[in-house]
Amino acid sequence: TKSLPLSGRRESALLFVDISGFTKLSTMLDVDSFSNCINTYFQKVINQVGSYGGDILKFAGDAIFCEWRVSSHESVQTLEQCVLQAATCGADIVALCSDFNLVGDSGISRQRASLVSSTLRSSTHSWSDDLRASLQKADIDDAPQSPRPRRPSLEEGRRMSLDDRRRLSEHGQNRERRPSDIGHNEQRRPSFKRRVSIEAPFNNRPAVESTLNVKCGIGVGHMAGVHVGDNTSRREFVMLGDPIDQVAAAEAAASHGEVFASPEAIAYLTKMGSVRGDWKSNVNDGLPTRLAVRGERFFYAKEEYTPCRGIGLPCEGEKLLRHFDDFDSSELNWLKRMISLYVHPVVVSEEHESSSHVKHETDYDRNVAAAELRNVYTCFISPKIDYNLTGDEEKDQKLFHRLNDIMTITTRHLDRAQGHLRQFILDDKGVVLIFTFGLRGSTFPNMIAQRAIPLTFTIVQSLQDELGIKVSAGATFEKAYCGVVGGVNRHEFAVLGPAVNLAARLMSPKHNSDVILVDKNVRLLTSQIFFRPLPAVKAKGYADPVPIFQPMKTTSDQQGSKWGHTKKKFVGRASEIKQSMHVAKEMALNSITSKFLFVSAPSGTGKSSLMVQATETVRAMVKKMKKRVIVTRYISNEGDSRIPFSLFRSIFKDLLRQIKHDDEGSVASSREGSTKGRINFERPVDFEIDKEWDNLSLQSNSTKSSIMSTDATRFRFICEELNAPPEFAEVVGKRLLGLKSTAAPSTASKPPDLDKILNFIADAFIRCTKHADLVLLALDDVHWMDEMSWKVVQAIFERSENVLTFCGSRPPSTNH
Repeated sequence: TKSLPLSGRRESALLFVDISGFTKLSTMLDVDSFSNCINTYFQKVINQVGSYGGDILKFAGDAIFCEWRVSSHESVQTLEQCVLQAATCGADIVALCSDFNLVGDSGISRQRASLVSSTLRSSTHSWSDDLRASLQKADIDDAPQSPRPRRPSLEEGRRMSLDDRRRLSEHGQNRERRPSDIGHNEQRRPSFKRRVSIEAPFNNRPAVESTLNVKCGIGVGHMAGVHVGDNTSRREFVMLGDPIDQVAAAEAAASHGEVFASPEAIAYLTKMGSVRGDWKSNVNDGLPTRLAVRGERFFYAKEEYTPCRGIGLPCEGEKLLRHFDDFDSSELNWLKRMISLYVHPVVVSEEHESSSHVKHETDYDRNVAAAELRNVYTCFISPKIDYNLTGDEEKDQKLFHRLNDIMTITTRHLDRAQGHLRQFILDDKGVVLIFTFGLRGSTFPNMIAQRAIPLTFTIVQSLQDELGIKVSAGATFEKAYCGVVGGVNRHEFAVLGPAVNLAARLMSPKHNSDVILVDKNVRLLTSQIFFRPLPAVKAKGYADPVPIFQPMKTTSDQQGSKWGHTKKKFVGRASEIKQSMHVAKEMALNSITSKFLFVSAPSGTGKSSLMVQATETVRAMVKKMKKRVIVTRYISNEGDSRIPFSLFRSIFKDLLRQIKHDDEGSVASSREGSTKGRINFERPVDFEIDKEWDNLSLQSNSTKSSIMSTDATRFRFICEELNAPPEFAEVVGKRLLGLKSTAAPSTASKPPDLDKILNFIADAFIRCTKHADLVLLALDDVHWMDEMSWKVVQAIFERSENVLTFCGSRPPSTNH
């Protein structure tokens, strides 16, 4: 297994197919009808792409990236030929799929009925009946609340065509009535005669329209495909290159039923034939040009370059399987595991649960049947990075590694919180990460307050701290379609709905300046987070402007959940503080075995204040005794109980920084040849607790940091001293501690088991602190600590000689 990222380059023509109408339908149909509807439509598009030799690169919600790649094996598959194939395919798609009527007066048409029967398995009753009933139900449910507008007249349709022409002029397409525009505008109409609706069953109730539409953008040029992620959690295949920006600009210029091509694509297309109109002006101005509108094309290939169906057609599944006939079972299992890293966790989980011996249905049928509507927290995150390829291999490799770091940091935190990565993609919105909570396997009590929002903050902060990347994010919580979208042979798991589109909009720069924005549902679902209200925004799928909010910080942060401050005049608890000081003094002077102090008290009785005061008093006392002391502290929270080793990321980093300070301070002083400013640890000073304890100079923070070396360097040093295998540096250092490793990644087939990780963490803790006379491990709210952290604490207590563990907890009867 090679280390990631892995990249490959190619010259390609790119077709971006953007479908509209799914958002509205998702609010009108039941889940079965909606699933059948979108997959029928996607199959229609995918069939066209496959028939022209294209490949489906990515599903992007309700859009598809399709590619025609230059082939080194077929001389006919040149870049010019690829552009011609993509343009012809796009023209066929808008001709066949524009104004797509889902249901007619007598059900779906013969052509569409044939399509449904060939791509979807039959059910106990007609899909068209299901769809008709769902649409009628939506009409009945919605009519009393908000009467639907009357259908436009033909004259109003013509006025809308004028509006479309005006909108096109904003993209530079209306110069002095070019010859290329003659005949074009006649096709820019909504085609109301072709739009069929279902008549309402009662009185003259307004009809429910059910029309899908499509538009396309074409680009061409150099692209790079990059595999990012790791070998244990998740992987993604990310496409980069100028063609992605080209298709985004071309699609933005198009209206429903249109195909636009970038200036770069037009330059190649004109080598294969002719393009009607003044396309040269568009190329000179850097503007996209229209190639087709519904049933009419404005480009023509030379006779010798007639587009061919089947050129470069990808291998069928059965042919592909023949490549693995010689694989044994272990190799096939390894291959399956590697492939599963690219698949959504919900699908992987369902595949593991289903029988591998007897299957009465295809994987596609089973996944389509598993589609559902669920309340889902959807978060879009946009890292602000320059993602353009430079052509310089060294610079591009840095970009690929940066993308891989973004991916691994995100999945590291997602794995801890048990969320799901939906997608990592470069599309018309830029570099985008999408993750969810609420799907099967990621639904929890208090999910928004305890997991979703804290995780969003954590990912944003980690990308800023570890990579220096600013981020904008948008999040929503609402019912959404969750299931497979696509065709029989090419499909993927998706989450679709108005709330998903809203999350993407909240992430966009138009509404977001490097902050986190959420909708009202996220705000209403928790009282533990403070929100700042912002002006409402208009969003697709919502009739009224949508209120949005910026989450600021959690209630626990406001109330001081971080380690508290000491008080100069602390009243009471003198006997408890003195008792902890006596234990600490004895340990610092005599190096006896480790000790354990436990404070148990109900919430609100001063338990945490006592721990803060006692911890700092002990630190000040040992320091005055001219002894080395290390103090590290942590407060657990409810979410920690579900995350293995949750305690030790903070603890370990604290120790690494303190040991650096001690070591470097000693080295620096020895080089100076002076004892000025140093503590003479060979001559301890006695401390009379009863007389002097109340006169100690107390501080709130004893942790010191250093710039002499990095945490990763110090951690590797400890790994080498303990003879730890490379996988420990990968799992513990990178995944648990979040350290950026500069060592070669491990190629181990599987990570070490939890018991070995447990022992390594305990040994590393003891190694980090062995130079100290006393280590005070202060842990509050340990009733929330996870099981594996408890086991590490126990191992440290049993193996060490200088650790005083000071724990605070609520009584068992109140731990809820």
